[in-house]
Amino acid sequence: MSARIAPAAGAVFLVSALVLGLQIAFIRVLSLDTYHHFTYLVISTALLGFGASGTVLSVARRWITRRFAGVSAAILVLLVLSAAYAYRVAVVLRPDMQYVLYSFAEVMKLWAHTLVLFLPFFFGGAFVGLALSTFHRQVGAIYAANMIGSGLGGVGGVLLAFLVVPYRMPAVISALGVAALVLWVFAWPEYHRGRGRIIAGAALAATTVAAVAGLLLPVESSVDQYKPMAHAQRLARQGDARYVDGTFGPRARIDVFDVPSMHHTLFAAPTAPSPPPQLSLFLDGAHAGGVFLTGEATEAEVVRHTAQSLAYRQVERPRVLLLGEQTGVNVWLALAHGAREVVVVQPNPQIRRVLADTDGGAVFRHPAVEVVHTEPRHFLAADGGATAYAGADGGAGRGAGGGSDNGAFDIIHLAEAEGMPAGSGGLASMREDYLLTVAAVRAAVDRLSPEGLLTVTRGMQTPPRDNVRLFSLLAEALRGPGGHDPASRLLQARNYLAVTTIAAARPLEPERVAAFREAAAELSMDADYHPGISPADLTNRNRVPGPEDSAGSYYYHAAQRILGGQAERERFYADWVYNVRPPTDDSPYFHSFFRWGSLDTYIESYGRSWFQRLELGYAVVFVTFLQVLLAALVLVLAPVLVVRRRGGTAGGRVGWTLLHFTAIGLGFLFVEMLHIQRFTRFLGDPIYATAAVLTAILVFSGTGSYLQGRLRMPPGRRIRLGGLAVAVLALVYYLGLDPVLGLAVDANEPLRFVISLVLLFPISFALGWLMPAGLEIAGNRSEDLIPLAWAVNGVASVAATPLSVMIATGGGFLAVSLIAGACYLLVAVAAPRTRHSAL
Repeated sequence: MSARIAPAAGAVFLVSALVLGLQIAFIRVLSLDTYHHFTYLVISTALLGFGASGTVLSVARRWITRRFAGVSAAILVLLVLSAAYAYRVAVVLRPDMQYVLYSFAEVMKLWAHTLVLFLPFFFGGAFVGLALSTFHRQVGAIYAANMIGSGLGGVGGVLLAFLVVPYRMPAVISALGVAALVLWVFAWPEYHRGRGRIIAGAALAATTVAAVAGLLLPVESSVDQYKPMAHAQRLARQGDARYVDGTFGPRARIDVFDVPSMHHTLFAAPTAPSPPPQLSLFLDGAHAGGVFLTGEATEAEVVRHTAQSLAYRQVERPRVLLLGEQTGVNVWLALAHGAREVVVVQPNPQIRRVLADTDGGAVFRHPAVEVVHTEPRHFLAADGGATAYAGADGGAGRGAGGGSDNGAFDIIHLAEAEGMPAGSGGLASMREDYLLTVAAVRAAVDRLSPEGLLTVTRGMQTPPRDNVRLFSLLAEALRGPGGHDPASRLLQARNYLAVTTIAAARPLEPERVAAFREAAAELSMDADYHPGISPADLTNRNRVPGPEDSAGSYYYHAAQRILGGQAERERFYADWVYNVRPPTDDSPYFHSFFRWGSLDTYIESYGRSWFQRLELGYAVVFVTFLQVLLAALVLVLAPVLVVRRRGGTAGGRVGWTLLHFTAIGLGFLFVEMLHIQRFTRFLGDPIYATAAVLTAILVFSGTGSYLQGRLRMPPGRRIRLGGLAVAVLALVYYLGLDPVLGLAVDANEPLRFVISLVLLFPISFALGWLMPAGLEIAGNRSEDLIPLAWAVNGVASVAATPLSVMIATGGGFLAVSLIAGACYLLVAVAAPRTRHSAL
């Protein structure tokens, strides 16, 4: 067979773009329809299609070779069909997740649902793997097309999410498969005559009809029946609610309903007056809060009776910073307490635009209110420059006192952290949160005026978890690198629903402590900590359990031990059933409370229901990893046995193939995940960070893939050079990236985006050397090894996602960086010394 390499590479480019764009589309629609943990499980499993495709290509390579024209065209036809219609079919098969643990039928529906979403990734992986096998002499060019297409497809998927409703995205993206088929037909003379022409015509007709029909056929929203928005939709259908407005984007789908029966004012006291009429805001089907329909602070009197108002009662006419506020309720809180200025930091501008068209948006147009659209952490860093950006959890920042009066705030309210605990209700426990780290809180404290207060309110749970960790976080931030005593600058009180924790810019005088106790009493709250507190000061307005052998609640008990000496503090962290150590920028998982050492306590305390008491996010990630490992036994073992049975020259390279492609599969995803996290803080937006990192790493590695093949050196030497370069750069980037980014944190967004691309070029370029050079060695030994390599790399890449998260929660990003470097160092050391040498 002979073919034109350029159109064939173009087809690979388009298929790769389709697959990455489709992954983003599926994540969006599943996040809206279901829950984060379900989306994570399904997508991670579906991506095993890449590994499975390599297995099938390996087992059936000779059969496929004899029927190449028909099989390759059929793969593209099935790719278009599955891309356009997999979501529609999956909706019909979606299980009831409330009963998956108890119903065999629901388990079967879960597997069927996942299998349908698995198909487009399988066919996409099969096509790319087939192209790599067929063009193994030009593997650098084909792999470059694969990487560059993937990078631009990921960015294209993000941009498409701004333009097309999530349910339409798969059908739109499937059109890329039609274009890929056109290029593939043009590349192969076999399709231009006789039977090949009939196959090509039928394939083009089938894909065109399928793609056009997918665009034209109606598709409806299918929000899970248990999500809060589904309840609002049911009420709207029966005339008891009204849909007001909404929009969509890559961050979330935003919907606003008028539901008279749904009132939501977090943590209000029982004696609070009735709230004003309100709308309900939903983000991806989850209830984000109420939007007050009022234009006057006097009509929002209810907010003066919430636990959040505790700090506001202690400062007159404050200048307020609200970090992560969404609905505007906390803006009314600030205005109701006479705030002279309110700065709202909200990363999603679409929320404000939707609310601006309703009466609930009036609060954001108040003359005392300014809205800034960026990530809260980036807002804190931008004013402080390189020191605030890179001062990490034990290094920079004043830590011992508030900032100057110039531009300082009297109250900084961590509104983003507000709410009922969600750690065990979804994948939030494995979500990075850069606002709730030691460095972030220290940066916030440095923005306080001398009399300023930082405040955060969060719902209670038993045993205590979130609020104990918040107290330890604020204490560690105040302690600072100088080891200052935080005991004189902390306050904590609770009502029957929530706990408010406050950090002061400087030590609290007795008068301010007395004012705090008075305000807590007015709100029917019990003080669990203030400077100088003793058991005689404790009240019991709201009954909360505590240790049997000591006075006070568990919150009082935890505060005393956290503020004790270092040895006492460490014993407390080791003894507590949950992980409540203060999160750092190196491991920013505030919502992850799981501890392996407490597993026996869960089982002993909760019996058969112990699994339901685990942090669901961690459980899902762990189960996903185990599922990938089990799948690997089949997807990797099968082609290994086939290669061994065929014998020949392939057998001597199987061990090296497994080692090389497993290591680069793990290492590549580790590097990618790390830099998405690092650049999210720098760019101030996770969407821009994902676009920048995907573009840079995939496109520049594709460039490296193409150019390394033009060097006149054996592939083994290229692997050694590329592997050593990545290993060294991984450590250099970990140690030096944040200080460099901090120098440009005040630059405008386009310039920061360009800087990100430039900084990512060196490591991305080196990453592209390892895969094509490895495939070249494998192909020189035996064509049977190329599908095996594709299968191994696909499985390792999928396993890397949950594995990297588990490593980061336990050992931090440093551990992930070191393991990524070790993977590439191992690749360099294991590289063959000659072109055809066997290990």
